[in-house]
Amino acid sequence: MEPQAPSEKIEHTHLSSAELRLLYEEALYTVIHGSGKPDGCHCENKNDLLQYLQNAFQIDKAENEVIQEQVRNLKPPSPFLKLTVKEAKGIIGKDTTGFSDPYCLLGLMTSEEHQEEEAQRSNSPLPRRRQKAMMKEAIPQDQIQKTEVKRQTLNPIWNETFLLKVKDIHDTELYIEMWDLDDEESANIRLAEIHGLHGLKRLFKDVKKAARKNDQDDFLGNLVVKLQDLPYTPEDKWYPLEPCTETYPDRGECHLHLKLIHEERDTTLSKREPVFRIHRGLLQQFVQFEKLLKKQSGDVHGEVELSAPASTILSLHATQNDLS
Repeated sequence: MEPQAPSEKIEHTHLSSAELRLLYEEALYTVIHGSGKPDGCHCENKNDLLQYLQNAFQIDKAENEVIQEQVRNLKPPSPFLKLTVKEAKGIIGKDTTGFSDPYCLLGLMTSEEHQEEEAQRSNSPLPRRRQKAMMKEAIPQDQIQKTEVKRQTLNPIWNETFLLKVKDIHDTELYIEMWDLDDEESANIRLAEIHGLHGLKRLFKDVKKAARKNDQDDFLGNLVVKLQDLPYTPEDKWYPLEPCTETYPDRGECHLHLKLIHEERDTTLSKREPVFRIHRGLLQQFVQFEKLLKKQSGDVHGEVELSAPASTILSLHATQNDLS
């Protein structure tokens, strides 16, 4: 059941009516342009969030319609994926030493489902099914990001952060490939650490393979993340690396930190106030509203706990503005 607006008015000792309206605008903008999926403690229905805001800010119906229309006409924010490639573990050793020199390539691409829908609408041939190791062919070179190379390890640690511009969250996937670098330095390491006939045979195999192709790096695995499946709050998760073929299906895991953030928010407060101050204002407004609800129900004891709608809006605002 939706919380009813309390009969009493919230007393504001720190905000004028004009400042309160700007804070309401900021909150509406946050909900209207919210993306991602709620977890168990969050509210999923945007209409419920908008109704909660109207009650929490005590805005009457006519004024609310005017303000909402104004906010919907504001320029949408520019969405970005803030991605930290933290580490990997248990990857395949491709060198004769039993280790690899891993690095990651990463970029954003349109999902296969969206490509097929576009092809059907335009009566074009369906796109070819996506292959595993194909980032360099599918994404323009200037849109591919690359981590550093970590030498001779099966458990590399990067902790490198990238900011990727997103066109449409609903139709976009994060694509990451992990490769083993085969260069002169790697070859020298392998020569220095060859032990026995098996190691020598492996080195000859690597040399023959490099002679057959220009790109001599070895594919270690990849992973795909749909941006629309990311939660409201930042996601910190281990993802399994997928193989190119069924050979060596267990290729280890990669640890990522993912967050959908906004740039160029078109609200008045976003342009002139520090984000933490805006966030604090929202928190104070929600706490005062929840206090009035408790008082209205006859409960004057105990601490105030934020409701699911309040927690959801605060989580959205913090994530969109890249607050820790």
